Amino acid sequence: MTICVPTVSVCGMAAMGDAMPKEALDWVVGLPDAIIASGKIARFMNDIAAFNRVKSKGGAASSVECYMAEHGVTREVAIAKIGSLIEDGWKSLNQARFGDRALLPAVQRVINLALSFPLYYGGGNDAFTVSTRLRETIEILFVNPIPM
Repeated sequence: MTICVPTVSVCGMAAMGDAMPKEALDWVVGLPDAIIASGKIARFMNDIAAFNRVKSKGGAASSVECYMAEHGVTREVAIAKIGSLIEDGWKSLNQARFGDRALLPAVQRVINLALSFPLYYGGGNDAFTVSTRLRETIEILFVNPIPM
C-alpha cells in the first residue's frame, strides 16, 4: 500500500475543520478498509504504470516483478493478476459506501481521491514520467475555454 493515501486522507479531513465531524476524523485515523483499499489501488496502478521504466533503470522491485518471480509467470499474466487486485480494491471502496451513513461524507472523500488515480496512472502510463497526457488533461480542464 502506498503511504500517500492515508496521509492525504487524514490531512484532508483535518483541514476541513468543523465541516467534518470528529467521528469521521477518528474513522480515517483508524485506517479502515476503504483507506487500505485506496492505498492498494494507488500502489498497484503505479506499479503497472512504472514497470518498464523502473525495470530499465534497475530500481526497487515492483509488485509486478515480485508476482512474476514468485509465480514464474509472464509480464502479461502478472499485470492481469495485479489488475484483478485493483478491481477488488474498487469493490471494497464501493462496499464502504454502505456502512455507517454518518461517515458517508468522509468515505466519499476517500473514494474521490481514488478516482483521481486513473488520471495519473491510466492506460498503463505513469503521468509523472510521461507527462504529455497529464498536460493535455490539465489544458482541457483549466486552460482551453469551453465553447458555448
